[in-house]
Amino acid sequence: MPILSSGTGTVRNITMGSGATLTVTGATMQIAGTITTATAGSIDATTGTIELAGSTAQAISGSSFTNRSIRNLKASNSVNVSPAANDSLKITGVLSFGASNKVFNSGNNVILASTASGTAMVADITNNGANSGNSFVGNFQVNRYIPARRAWRLMTAPIAAGAQTINQAWQESVGGTWSSN
Repeated sequence: MPILSSGTGTVRNITMGSGATLTVTGATMQIAGTITTATAGSIDATTGTIELAGSTAQAISGSSFTNRSIRNLKASNSVNVSPAANDSLKITGVLSFGASNKVFNSGNNVILASTASGTAMVADITNNGANSGNSFVGNFQVNRYIPARRAWRLMTAPIAAGAQTINQAWQESVGGTWSSN
């Protein structure tokens, strides 16, 4: 089972055989083509970075990765996340762009996760002005880890003019009785 533990590995297409695992830890795996995983085969990037760097839009799905999770995902190309039910892609580190005029389509199936050790984030999509024209399509699920200790916490809905209400942001616009919320 190969391990990429430093630097950057590059491949055009990657196919994981049945039961095989590629571990990317503290390194970056650049993929320019397709990702194919056989039964029980996966890429373990829970402590590494996956960079999609092809010349045409690339597809990615949670089922290609161990625990459907990636530490960091860099879109140096337009990306389409699989919209398949029960195939969400969880990002625990940073979601970023590595080029200009790219579209990241979440397929309404991306989770920005939060754990006791850190909270996922979306990096500056312009890379400090180096890139332009990048955009997102689709919905993202954003999780927030709250430690199990007694403490006061202030949690609010957006407060800008015209922003979502608490009902829209936290209760998914469900109204009526307390049991329906």
